[in-house]
Amino acid sequence: MDSSVNVTIQLTSSEQRTEAEVHSQAPSTSTTDISDAGQTTDDQQDTDATSNLDVELRSDEEAGEEADEESDTESEIVPDWKPVGFPFLRQCGDTLASTPAPSAISFAEHQRHWRDRFNQMLSTLEFANDASTQLTDPPTHKVEVEILDHAELDQHGCGLHCPCDLDDARNVADKIFVLSSESGLTKGDVLRQLRDHVYGNDDEGSYPWARDTFVGGLDFKTFNWLSYGQAPAGAYRGGRRDEELPCVFFEVDGKRKEVGKAADEESASHGKTDAVEEA
Repeated sequence: MDSSVNVTIQLTSSEQRTEAEVHSQAPSTSTTDISDAGQTTDDQQDTDATSNLDVELRSDEEAGEEADEESDTESEIVPDWKPVGFPFLRQCGDTLASTPAPSAISFAEHQRHWRDRFNQMLSTLEFANDASTQLTDPPTHKVEVEILDHAELDQHGCGLHCPCDLDDARNVADKIFVLSSESGLTKGDVLRQLRDHVYGNDDEGSYPWARDTFVGGLDFKTFNWLSYGQAPAGAYRGGRRDEELPCVFFEVDGKRKEVGKAADEESASHGKTDAVEEA
């Protein structure tokens, strides 16, 4: 009785142990764990793909913005002188050139003679309500003017009385000035500022280049100009690069001093200066 009981207990215990060992030795798997790992990998791949896409989109946007900026720079609107500005200068030139040059008068009278002519032209503009007309569209705020000896253009020009082939190394001291207006240059601005700069002072000493070259002041001859886009990029024309254009030339002539006499006068002037310094 006792022995059978023991056998039964031992068998049962052995079966339980064997069954327990089978369960404990079987590989542990978890469907949830595998699913989570797979989901984590997919999520990471999606995140990386989204990140890469964002970088590509940003790069494309930045490249697009840079292209737009370059396009805006390249297509920057250049003031157009052809419809109004250049025809106006040509008209003024014709009017001034038809004015008889004064003769046998003092420098101050010479200056007043030309001021009066500019004032007459201004009055005509104002009467026609045309003095406030802008020279260009869009407005031009400044332009350089060079007082040019008409004879110098004949000597160094291309044969067509054009300033494009002027000597780049020519002396331009005291000959260049700027017409300017914050709101944009008008027809009236041009006439007033030209008048005041070239003929506004009755003191001959205020125009050293003119004083050394001419007797009695400057007589207007004609207008000339260099405008955009007529030379290779970076090239000089008439002493100027394309980015410095347009440039207006105020051509003048007059009664010239004799070369020998001018040299004698200059030498005498230096002699007087030396004597004053020694004293």
